[in-house]
Amino acid sequence: MPAREENPGRLRISEEIIAGCVCFAVAGLFGMRTGDGGRWLDWVYPQWLLGVIAAVGVILVVRGLLGYGNKRSLVPPVLRGGGTDVAAFAVLAIGYVLLVDVAGFWPMSALLVALASLYFAGERSRRTLIISVLTAVAVSLVGAVVFREIFYIPFPEPPWWPF
Repeated sequence: MPAREENPGRLRISEEIIAGCVCFAVAGLFGMRTGDGGRWLDWVYPQWLLGVIAAVGVILVVRGLLGYGNKRSLVPPVLRGGGTDVAAFAVLAIGYVLLVDVAGFWPMSALLVALASLYFAGERSRRTLIISVLTAVAVSLVGAVVFREIFYIPFPEPPWWPF
């Protein structure tokens, strides 16, 4: 049975259409060729699974166009004054991706975990700052040791690393 709209005057879209578009994006992203010699990303998703995901996307979009699914506003919550936590973490993640080659994987991971922990902490004090930073550094050091010494997976060293 098709879902009702709560506020018919606002621009709204069915969640089924959104989910179908996400399925198309996943199928398209993992189905395209990469830049390293034209190999397919079939090690991530088998080709038949990409077809299944795309077919599910078609079904969801058709259901959404027929009126099924809850309706959501076309304007994201961030642009309506909400969702600032998601926006802040997205900015942190984008900064991480942009700076990981320069600063290195483990230092940037420690920085990301510390900043995210501080941002999402219920109370911000000197104690939470110290706990966040020590936890992030400890997790990064343990991760580096485990990957290098136990699993023998070396991570690329940052260009500024003197050792």
